[in-house]
This record gives sequence, structure tokens and C-alpha cells, in this order.
Amino acid sequence: MSIFQYKAKTQTGEIISGAKEAKNKQALVKAIADEGGTLLSAAPGKKDKKGLKSDINITFWKKGVPLVEKMMFSRHLGVMIESGLSFDKAISVLKNQTENLNLKKALSHINEDILKGTSFSVALKKHPKIFDELYVSMVEVGEETGNLKEVLDTLASQMEKDHKLMSKVKGAMIYPVIILIIMLVLGILMMVVVIPQFSGMFEEMGAELPLSTKVIISLGDYLAVYWYLVPVVIIFLIIGFKKVSQTKKGKKAIDWASLRLPIIGSLNAKINTARTCRTLSSLLKSGVPIIRTLEILSNTLTNFYYKEVMKITSRDIQKGKTLEECLAPYDKLYPPLMIQMIEVGEKTGKLEIVLGRIAFFYEEEVDDTTKNLSTIIEPVLMVVIGIAVAIFVISLIQPMYSIMKEF
Repeated sequence: MSIFQYKAKTQTGEIISGAKEAKNKQALVKAIADEGGTLLSAAPGKKDKKGLKSDINITFWKKGVPLVEKMMFSRHLGVMIESGLSFDKAISVLKNQTENLNLKKALSHINEDILKGTSFSVALKKHPKIFDELYVSMVEVGEETGNLKEVLDTLASQMEKDHKLMSKVKGAMIYPVIILIIMLVLGILMMVVVIPQFSGMFEEMGAELPLSTKVIISLGDYLAVYWYLVPVVIIFLIIGFKKVSQTKKGKKAIDWASLRLPIIGSLNAKINTARTCRTLSSLLKSGVPIIRTLEILSNTLTNFYYKEVMKITSRDIQKGKTLEECLAPYDKLYPPLMIQMIEVGEKTGKLEIVLGRIAFFYEEEVDDTTKNLSTIIEPVLMVVIGIAVAIFVISLIQPMYSIMKEF
């Protein structure tokens, strides 16, 4: 098998290019034609020492598929299906359009499975790192009910709202993170450049130093010599945190802290509430049974405590309890307003609609909180910076003042 760099023309007249593996040029022409295209040109692709395409290695650095890519794929696939385009042709066109190598490779395999007679949902199951259980289950229901187009639209809308929610949170955290990084860098520079000069001056004068000054000078002298250890320690801490977060106990401790931190804890609870209600609403609207919905949700949520609540709720529902009765004991995780509205939804038979409204309400709450987050955090940062600067300045001025008194 050889790698060919090719240019081809799609049925819509679009010129596309890419790389494809084929036995020879004739096999490449047939492969492009099977995907609904016409080969315009082809040339042998370059291979690295191991015989692999050089651009395949990019996937090791670009792991996963961004949420936006999956959102656009779902929306475009729904439009193509509604337009009457066959499944394999639609997947082929979308595969050629995407620039993400992981998604392109997955869609190529999915298309092959579909041509063999495999259902779309079963083909998706083979790529769990890209299409999670929530996505596959909703597609499966869409195939069973004949509402795949509507399900794909629901999935696209769900991912769009999820993307907007997380983008707002990340955007709000940029300012405080930048301030903290600048503060850390300036602090290290002061320790490495300024403190050693004061250390020499105090030593020459033979001044008696207070404990805080001794600590700062010792740290400054150490960093002046071993400054290169700072990035090593930072990298080690990041790797250590990642490893700890991958263990059950570590994940549980981190999630516990994330729900109890000032400001961040409240925001985190609102985000999990919004995602819970939005996902429940989408699955129930798609026709997924409530017990299966809760099982899927428990695997979708990232916070340990919210996952556990959904697992327990799924078991309690099977015992005949209502959703409101199951969630009522967990009012420290889910707000009473949500639980009361769920009770109303269950009594009126409009649970999925009520859940959608709750999700919208808390998404707006998150939006308002993130807009004011910088304003809330800024005074806290100023106080922290002020205390750090005060300790630093007092520790250096106090010995100097003592020396001046002696003279």
C-alpha cells in the first residue's frame, strides 16, 4: 500500500485535497469515485523513516476532537440527511471537509462500516473517545424512531450551549490567572535579582535579622543559584496534579474542594446543575427511558459527587421513587428551586420541558456570574498582592531601620 497526496472534485463542485492510502493510482481513482468525487491529480506522498505519513504524526499533538467540530458535524449531517443525500455520501463529504485528522480518520472508518451494512449508531460506538455514550444513545433512539435529523439537531444545540457555557467560564478566568502568573514571575525575579544584593549588604553591616527577613534572604540566595529548578518544580507539580486527579481518591478530593472554594464553588454547582438539566431534557425529548437517561448522565458528568448522585438516583427510580424524591436529599448539590420545579414537571407530565427551562435559568445565572467574576475576584487579588508586598517590604526595611537607629 502507498500513500498518495491528491486533489479531487466533489459532486457539489468543491475542490478538495488530502492524503489517502491505496494500492496504486487506479485503486485511488476508484476510492475517490466511491466517495462521490472525481480525481484531478495524485502524487506519491512523503513517508517518514517508519513508513508513515508525516502529517499523521500531528494527531499525537492534536488529541481528541474539539466540541465545535462535533457540533458542526452533527448540524451538517442533519441538513444533508434532510436534503435526501445518502448516509455514506454525507459522511464522505463531511470527512473531506474537516481538517481535524482524528475526526477525518474516524469518519473514514464509520463510512466503511456503513457501506458494510452497519448502523450509524453501532459504527459510532467504535469511537468512544470522539462520540461519547450520550451521543451514541441519542443517535440510536433517532434511528429507532425515524427522527435522526431532529436528534442530530438536538445534539448540535446541546453541544453549542455546552460550548458557550464553558467558553464563558474560561474567558472569565483568564484575567485572574494572568494576574497570578505575573505576580509569581515578578516574585521569582525579585528573589533572584534583588534579594541577593540586600543579603550582601546586611552581611557586611552585621545586622541582626528578624525571622521573616532570614527566610526571604535564604530563599532568594537559593533561587539565585538554583533558579533553573523553578520550571522543573512547576512542571513536576502539574504532572503530579494530573496523576492525582486520575485516581479515584484524588479526583474525589479535587471535586470536593472545587465545590467549596469561595465564588468558584457556587459557580461550579450552577454549571453542574445546568448541564444535568440540559442533558436530561435532551435525552428525555429524544425518547430515551428515564433509567437509561440517568445511567448515561452518570457517565457524562465530570464531577465525582454529581456522578454518584445520578447512579443512586437511577437505582432509586427502579424502586418506584419519583425523580424529585430521589434528588431531594441532595439539596447541597442541587438547589431546592430545581427540585421543586422537577416535582411540578413530573406532576404535569412536562418534565423534559421544565428541565429545559431550569437549564436555561442556570445557564443565565452562570453567564451573569462570569460577567461579574473579574469584578469580584479583583479586590481579592489586590488584597493578596498587597499582603505579599507588605511582608516583602517590611522584611527588608525593618533591618535597615534597626541599623540606622544604631548609628
